[in-house]
Amino acid sequence: MITVKDKNSNKIYMLLANVPTSLIWKLKVLFTTPLWLLSTSDTKKSWNEFYYGLIKHDCDYDYTKLEGDKYKHHPCKHYGCNIVSIKDKNGNWL
Repeated sequence: MITVKDKNSNKIYMLLANVPTSLIWKLKVLFTTPLWLLSTSDTKKSWNEFYYGLIKHDCDYDYTKLEGDKYKHHPCKHYGCNIVSIKDKNGNWL
C-alpha cells in the first residue's frame, strides 16, 4: 500500500499498489469514463480519485473519523473509494 495526500482536503489515503490490467478492467474503465467526463456535479472527483475508486478492494474503514451531517458514517481509507460504514468497529449501528 502507498499513502497519498489529497491536496484539496488534506486527507491521507491508502493507494492500492496493484492496478488491474485485465481486459475486463480495461472495459470497465472504458465504459465508465464517459460518465465521469459528462458529470457536472459540484462534488466531481479528480481523474485519479475516479480511476483508483474503480479498483476492487477490501475496504479498511477509518474508525477514528465520524463524518456526515444528517447520517454519520466512517469513510474507507482507500484513495477514491466511495464506500462508507455506518457501523462502528464493534458492529453497532451509528
